[in-house]
Amino acid sequence: MSTTRLIRRRRGFSLLECLIYISVAGALLPFAVHSTYKAIQSKNAAQEHSQGLASLERLARQFRDDAREAMTATAADESKELVLTMPDDRQISYRVSDSAVERTLTGAKGAEAHDSFVLSSVKPAGVEVRTQPAEALLRFRVVRGQTEQDESDRPFIITASVGRNHRFDHK
Repeated sequence: MSTTRLIRRRRGFSLLECLIYISVAGALLPFAVHSTYKAIQSKNAAQEHSQGLASLERLARQFRDDAREAMTATAADESKELVLTMPDDRQISYRVSDSAVERTLTGAKGAEAHDSFVLSSVKPAGVEVRTQPAEALLRFRVVRGQTEQDESDRPFIITASVGRNHRFDHK
């Protein structure tokens, strides 16, 4: 009879064992939730940074292509806008704002195309036109966080040589 009683006792869990399992799970659950939250937050930050870099790369490619095709480059509006004049009298303007660079193509009929480059990981700092060497520049500050203290001291610069006859106008 004692052997059958031992077999019956081992089939289930005692109340004490259940309470221990619940308390261990309750102690580990906050760590698991916090780790999951941090992993999701890290993934979102990496994705946002990656999208910002892709936008910056697209901006650099478009800016260099436009500058090579341009005949003249003009900095205007207190270094917040760069106007490139194309051989067919179209104008492409790059306007710098706090979080984006706006590209507008203007022809004889008015604004033909508008493109916005949203930059989450860099802060546009202005445009510049140099006559020697013949270059047009878009200048940025790299931002690693949300405050001014999180910005690096080194600027990020997209440089492009203005094509054909390299004439410059300064306002």
